[in-house]
Amino acid sequence: MTRGVWLASIAFLWLFAAADTAQGGGCQSNQTYVAWRGPVSADASNPMVGRNDCWYQTMDDAANDALYYLRTNIMSFDIPNLETLGFHNRTGTIPVPQWEANHMERDQRHRMLSSLAALPDGLGDGVATMSVPLALQTKTNYPWTDDLTRDMFFEYVLNYANANEARTNWRPFFTHALNQTMSLLLQQRQQQNRTVEMKKVVKLVNLKLWTLLGKSCSKVGVNGCVEVEYDESFKIPIWFKSGQTPLVYDPMSVVAFGYASCTGISIVLVNALRAVGVPARLVGTPAWNGIPENGNHNWIEVYLKNQWHFMEGSPAAGDSENLDKNPCDHWFCNRKSFGPGTHTRVYASRLDQSVSDFYPMAWDPDNHDVPGEDRTDDYRSVCGQC
Repeated sequence: MTRGVWLASIAFLWLFAAADTAQGGGCQSNQTYVAWRGPVSADASNPMVGRNDCWYQTMDDAANDALYYLRTNIMSFDIPNLETLGFHNRTGTIPVPQWEANHMERDQRHRMLSSLAALPDGLGDGVATMSVPLALQTKTNYPWTDDLTRDMFFEYVLNYANANEARTNWRPFFTHALNQTMSLLLQQRQQQNRTVEMKKVVKLVNLKLWTLLGKSCSKVGVNGCVEVEYDESFKIPIWFKSGQTPLVYDPMSVVAFGYASCTGISIVLVNALRAVGVPARLVGTPAWNGIPENGNHNWIEVYLKNQWHFMEGSPAAGDSENLDKNPCDHWFCNRKSFGPGTHTRVYASRLDQSVSDFYPMAWDPDNHDVPGEDRTDDYRSVCGQC
C-alpha cells in the first residue's frame, strides 16, 4: 500500500467514524466504502478497522469477496452451470483462494470482475455476478443494513438461491419493483425525524409486494388472467394456489403465472426481502409428523434483533402477515405438530457448504445437496406451548 493510499484510507476512516458516531453507532456505508458490523471476517480482503465495532472495505474489495463467497459455496447441482452463473473457467476468472489473493497485487486480485466485464455480448453476466453489485448497493441505500455482520449479509442478503429452484435473474426485477416503495418509506421517516425499523420494512414489503408483482388483467379465471389489460387499475395481486411445487416455485415463474403454493410464495418473499437488504431464508417441514401423506409446508424466517422470527407470505397466510403476529396464531404452530411425542422436523435452507445438515425437499426427497439448518428444537419450544 502506497503512502498516498494509506493516508486516503486514514482520512476515509476518520470520516466514517464521525458519521457512525453521528448516527448513533450504526456502521454506515457509501458508494466507495462498505461498512460492516462486528469482528473483522478472517478471510476479508484489505479490511480497515474503525470505531464503534465497525470495519470497512472498499466497494471493490467487498465485491471481490462477495463473488468469492458465492463461488466457494455453490450448490453441487449448479457446478455444471458455473459459466452460466458468471464463474468463467475458460477465462481464468474463478476467484482464487483467499490466502493466495491476500498476497496478490490489487489489479491481479480484481482481475475476475474486470475480466467478466470485458467479455462481449453480455457473456460475462450471470445470476451471481449480477447479484453482487445490487446486493452491496443495499448497504448504501438502506440504513437498516448498517448493523449487519458481513457473514450474515453474505449468507442471507447476497445469496441468490433458496433451494433447487431455477436460477433466474430475479434481483434486478425485484429491486426495481420495490424501489419506489422503499424511497417513500425513507422520505416519510426522514420528514418525521424517525429511524426506519427493519420490522416496518418487512411489514411493508409483505403488504405491497404481491400487487407490485401482480398482473394487469381485465378478466380473471380459475388459472389466473384470461385477458391481459395493461392498465394498473386492473392489477391482480399474486395469489395462493395449492399444489404448484415444483411446477411453479422459482420467483420469475411465480411472477409469470401470477400464483404459487407455499414454497413459491415463500421464495418470492425471501428474495424480495433480500433485494432491500433484509436477511431472510426459506424454512419448512418436508412432512408433518414425519409422514409424507400428511403433507408439507414452507414459510420464511427473518433475522431481527439477533434472532430469527418466522412468518408467511400474505397470499399463503390469507392476511397481511407481519412480525408482530403471535406465533400461536399461525395455523401450523400448535401442539398437534410440535408438542410432546410429535415427529415434525423443521429445517432452514442455507448456502454455506460447511453446515452438516441438508434441507429436505418434499418435491425432491432424494436430493440432499441443499445445505440446511435443523430448526426443530426452536419450533418445539415455541409452538409446542400453543
